Amino acid sequence: MHTLRATFCAALISVVSAGTDAHAASCPAARATASVTELRGALLCQHNRARDRNGLGPLREDPSLRKAAQGHASHMVSAGFMTHTTPAGTTLLERLRSAGYVRPGDRFLVGENLAYRLGAAATPAPIFRRWMRSPEHRADILSAAFRDVGIGAARGTPTGATGLTLAITFGVRR
Repeated sequence: MHTLRATFCAALISVVSAGTDAHAASCPAARATASVTELRGALLCQHNRARDRNGLGPLREDPSLRKAAQGHASHMVSAGFMTHTTPAGTTLLERLRSAGYVRPGDRFLVGENLAYRLGAAATPAPIFRRWMRSPEHRADILSAAFRDVGIGAARGTPTGATGLTLAITFGVRR
């Protein structure tokens, strides 16, 4: 499933290839000047709080998914595009293979949410709220199948304006 809407995008791929209470409290707000590490922490908290409220287990950060997500967020800003497939034709699946998350013979399920927000005060919270109001994005966030997550955050937007661009990649290997 590939859906592209203005500044928000969700994808889900399923192929065979050759709830704790820890997040029940409020998440720290990431300032517009927060580091990428702080942005990732705030987003992971928001995701896991929503999952906890819906009786789901927390997502855990996966270094391979983070590498793919961060690379894609940065590339969207530098190359000025906002899609799951790069202008050169590289797909989510190819990015995940390159990052080492998906290997030949693996059974897996992956999904991806993309977004950007304009302005000097762009922070993850308003983007997360919009994702939760979008059926496709909410389905990725609240999928009981997903266990792993990679969070990519880049300063700037695909339009060249000041802001924040996010790529969140979800996954599970079976």
